[in-house]
Amino acid sequence: MPCPIHTALTRFFADHNVTLTSHCSGGVVVGFSGGLDSTVLLHALATLPGFERQRLRAVHVDHGLHRDSADWSQRCTELASGLGVPMQTLRVQVDGIAEYGPEGAARRARYAAFSSTLQSDDLLLTAHHADDQAETLLLRALRSAGLEGLAAMRPLRALGPAWLGRPLLDTPRSSIADYAQRHSLNWIEDPSNADERLDRNFLRHRVFPLLESRWPQARRALADSARHLRGASAAASAELDRRVATAIGESARQLRIPQLLGFADDETATLIRHWLMQCALPPPPPRVLDDLLTQLARAQVDRNLLVRWPGGEVRRYRDRLFAMPPQSPVAQWADRDWDVPEAFDFGDGRVLRVTGEAPPRRLQVRARRGGESLVVADNRPRRELRLLFQEHGIPPWQRERQPYVYDGATLVAVGDRFIEQEFRRWLQKHDAELVFHDATQDTTPI
Repeated sequence: MPCPIHTALTRFFADHNVTLTSHCSGGVVVGFSGGLDSTVLLHALATLPGFERQRLRAVHVDHGLHRDSADWSQRCTELASGLGVPMQTLRVQVDGIAEYGPEGAARRARYAAFSSTLQSDDLLLTAHHADDQAETLLLRALRSAGLEGLAAMRPLRALGPAWLGRPLLDTPRSSIADYAQRHSLNWIEDPSNADERLDRNFLRHRVFPLLESRWPQARRALADSARHLRGASAAASAELDRRVATAIGESARQLRIPQLLGFADDETATLIRHWLMQCALPPPPPRVLDDLLTQLARAQVDRNLLVRWPGGEVRRYRDRLFAMPPQSPVAQWADRDWDVPEAFDFGDGRVLRVTGEAPPRRLQVRARRGGESLVVADNRPRRELRLLFQEHGIPPWQRERQPYVYDGATLVAVGDRFIEQEFRRWLQKHDAELVFHDATQDTTPI
């Protein structure tokens, strides 16, 4: 009788054009917690007929949230070693529990750790199964997810330069447990899996047994629904991509408001949500989208707009919406010397540097005081910086983060937006360029 776990793995590789023996430029990496599911996945891959085991490795993430986590890491190393699979342990600091909850914060830390160790075209495999999919669908429905969210977990998606695959997504947990019993596998039991204060555990131990007492196939039906919704989501996504493309501003993180006004509120909310996900920001909850639409309808063109949610925010300037990670106020700091050509690092994601062959020169970097002006071109009068900002359409929150570069008492540059003419000539003479990078304002296409 064919092994259902091996069959699921073989089907996954075939469906996603991953050759078992060669022609896959990256390695195959198993996210290995040492629990039942990932132990079965690692064992099944290590024993899969035709699979090149030298391509296989495991990665264990130690969240440090349990007093026994170091012992679990050691047991995972022993389990992987027993299968002849090399394993790497990554220790992480879980932040943002108050913002994302314990499960969400741990998941964010875990995938950030995975991303840090994956190479281009590596395939990271996790042991999520059909029961997990059913739980995910129900959790997202309870959190008012849209179509994209209700499609739940996808079998394959990009993860930075690598890929994330879930080959057991259509496999019930009962089949995984049968495999473990048949092969006499040992695994780690995490006591947190019994903690019903965690949403997923509450569903697993309380809600699903009640559902299955009336509808025995509840998990299977919900997992099937998620698969159907994936197809619908893919079709809707293509149309939303087209609509977003027609509304994009000067960068992928800008959306032109006039292009949104011809749609009904529900369609506009769906389009904005889709755009934010393209910007790699977490989708906002419905109340935030409702607030955004209300502000758009009521605010005058010259009024600022701001909505925030955990992980992102949207601001308005003129006829554009700007998407960005949460912005923290610019810290107050004293004037500091800058010895060119050394880079000037503010320590908050902002960096100033002079590229090229500029000779050493001492400058000063200061915060904005108000009333500044400078000459940006020959035969042009001195201009107030306030007017230059308005003329060039620089939003207020970006103005606050611009560094002011002085040579003695003379303002010679505002970031790399405005450069005083004499200083520009000095840069050109030395084939140099002033560059200012602000990681929180990165507007490169996504």
